[in-house]
Amino acid sequence: MTDRDFIKNSYDVVATPRYLWIDPKTRAIIEMVGADPTLPDFMKKLKNKL
Repeated sequence: MTDRDFIKNSYDVVATPRYLWIDPKTRAIIEMVGADPTLPDFMKKLKNKL
């Protein structure tokens, strides 16, 4: 069993996020998305968040 298998089986996590949106004031996770930063949709979403 790999570490990834252990995490998946123990915590029901299917994939690791590629980035996290974190509120700098509260340090709360706003969003976890597995988007590819090279795609145009990623940049559009990033500009909307900023």
